[in-house]
Order: sequence, then C-alpha cells, then structure tokens
Amino acid sequence: MARPCTVCSHLKRAEIDEALLGRTSIRDVARQFEVGRNAVDRHRSHVGTLLAEAGQRRAKLEVDHGDDLLGQVKALTRDLQRALDDAKRRRRGRKRSKPR
Repeated sequence: MARPCTVCSHLKRAEIDEALLGRTSIRDVARQFEVGRNAVDRHRSHVGTLLAEAGQRRAKLEVDHGDDLLGQVKALTRDLQRALDDAKRRRRGRKRSKPR
C-alpha cells in the first residue's frame, strides 16, 4: 500500500501549494516548511492534478450558470411573446370596433 503524501497531509499544505505555484524552488519550499525535497517534488504532481480538477469544476459551474441564464432568457422571451400577442389581439379588436 502506498504511503500518503507527507506534503498533502502537512498543516501548511495551502502555503506550500502557493509557494510551488509561485515558482519558489523545490529546495526553498522544502527548507521553509521543513519537508523533504523529494516529497515536495512528488507533491508538485498533486498540485497540477488539483488545478486540473478545479478547472473542470469551474467549467462545469460556468456551464450550469450559462444553462440557468439561458432558461431565464427563454422564459422572458416566452412571456414577451405572449404580451406581444395579447397586445396585437387587443389592437385588432379596437380597430374592428371603431365606428367609421
């Protein structure tokens, strides 16, 4: 069974991830957070995976939000079309009832 990543379970993991994303060297990150250089190097792949997963979640949220907006636009279009149809019917009714 594989050992869990020591950096993933580190109390300052978020700070370590930020340092890695900020292009701080592996050696400097390892020294600053008192973890092994090899562990930080292995952990870098986890950060990339997490970023990819976060990007996918964000894309799904944006699609869901877009779907919600599209639904609202369709509902508004339907309501406006009904209002226009009603206005046209009333207008035709007034034209017919006007004396000449």
